[in-house]
Amino acid sequence: MTTDEQKAVHPRALLIAATDDLAAAGAVEALRARMPGAGITAVTRAGSSLTADRLISAAVEGPYGFILTPHLLRELRGGFDLAWAAVGDLSSPAYRRVALLLSLARAKQKAAIGPGGEVVPLAGWLKRAGISLGLLSLLRAAWRRALAPHRRRRAQRLLHGDRPPFGLRRVNIGVSDRCNHRCIMCSEHSPYCADGLPRAESRGGRRMAAEAVLDERDFGLMDPAIYRDLIRDLRAMGCREVELCGLGEPLLHPRLFDFLRQAKAAGLWVRLVTNASLLATVGAHGNAPSLEGNARTLVALGLDEIHISLNAGTPETYAKVHGVAPSVFHRVLAAIRAVAEARRNAAPPAPRSPLQTWRGAEVRTVAPTIETSFVVQADNYREPVEWVRLVANAGVDIITFSALGAAPPGAPVQLPAEQLKEAKANVAAAVELARSRGLEVRGTFGALADSGPAFSEHLYAHMPCYIGHIFALVTASGRIHPCCACERVVGDLKDGGFAKAWRGDPYRRFREECLDLPNRLPGLDGCSCMACPYGPWNVEFHRRLYAG
Repeated sequence: MTTDEQKAVHPRALLIAATDDLAAAGAVEALRARMPGAGITAVTRAGSSLTADRLISAAVEGPYGFILTPHLLRELRGGFDLAWAAVGDLSSPAYRRVALLLSLARAKQKAAIGPGGEVVPLAGWLKRAGISLGLLSLLRAAWRRALAPHRRRRAQRLLHGDRPPFGLRRVNIGVSDRCNHRCIMCSEHSPYCADGLPRAESRGGRRMAAEAVLDERDFGLMDPAIYRDLIRDLRAMGCREVELCGLGEPLLHPRLFDFLRQAKAAGLWVRLVTNASLLATVGAHGNAPSLEGNARTLVALGLDEIHISLNAGTPETYAKVHGVAPSVFHRVLAAIRAVAEARRNAAPPAPRSPLQTWRGAEVRTVAPTIETSFVVQADNYREPVEWVRLVANAGVDIITFSALGAAPPGAPVQLPAEQLKEAKANVAAAVELARSRGLEVRGTFGALADSGPAFSEHLYAHMPCYIGHIFALVTASGRIHPCCACERVVGDLKDGGFAKAWRGDPYRRFREECLDLPNRLPGLDGCSCMACPYGPWNVEFHRRLYAG
């Protein structure tokens, strides 16, 4: 029997698996249903767990592309009855390299299959995704391919230098591990996080601090000298942003305003994350506490952004979620109004258009921008619309709806399927209202709730993690964590400072493991890589790294 006769008896199908293994496995089953008895050849990344009649492991570059080699081209031209490309988004133009492979395959029928099982013919997919495979596009791809060896060598030099290639994008500085709230979903201070029991039966929340604390007055507060040296190191290493937050509440630190001043003096973009309930009770520079005075101080210091956690639309729900008295809800709204008012009063008039001049209008713009966040959960999922009305009237600029992270065991916060559906509808209505009020929306909950682990698995199956070159988290006691989703400690500020720790062996080993992440899935030891909050930052860094 000739080869052509064998192919007639045994049809052949090709799958280019450019998505996570679970979705690719679904595409294989769809192929088997479409062509019973067909022999399926799958092009996959190295280390994939996908099963098919024949696997071709291909090198990848970036999150969405296979590298076209002479061997892979010969395989694609082998002749197939049906060829599919399994992709994570049928509307995304990011799969251009995958589309090129599919177009080069010798097959009677060609199509793309999306994560929901939708199959679109090649021409329709290219049109929907806005992907061009014209001559100019192919020439550009060939030029990029010719430059690839140079770019890889350059990337290796940058990644193994004695400082981050483009400077750290952001460092979160935990100035206080103490907290005055007991938020039910918090992984540090929830009444459920001590031993999985309600607060009345537990220690009332876990406190994060160094062992053998000798002076309870210093418990969980960053030493001002350590902070000063940290800011010096971050400036020298090209850091662009710092976020003063912590495992607790920053306003509990008596030197917070000094810390903000030092960071701004170093030329850093500065963000403060707070529950804002103490803004009326802390004193700046020994002055008597005053909500209006502290708000004016934040504006005068040049704070770039203040992020306020307000996870409810009513006082009663706020008390349940935050573990405080209902009256604190009104105190936080008053704090938002005070900062917004101080900002309006401090802003110099901006240039006016002729129409504004004619009307006598005065436009004022000044920092900080005000962001409020709402973590959607079982107690508050009915309140997003009311919450938007309240914060919009108070004067915020940005809102964020977030999905739950790693909540403490036993905390009654998860949303069952029916409640999740209602929560998405409520958030969608709230987002529409926010945009009609002119607010910026940074998070819409739905995408986070649906595709967090799937997105992370697909992303890191095709590209490394660069978080060790982008970000760091420093606790009040001086411990350095390389990522918010990682419990590993890679250094300590008390052992010579941040710059020394970044160049030290523990931090270096972590970065090397991150660069090998596609071969270490589902994640690194001590890290929750499938719950990664920094995927977009990694994609941005990867593109910049290989752009020159």
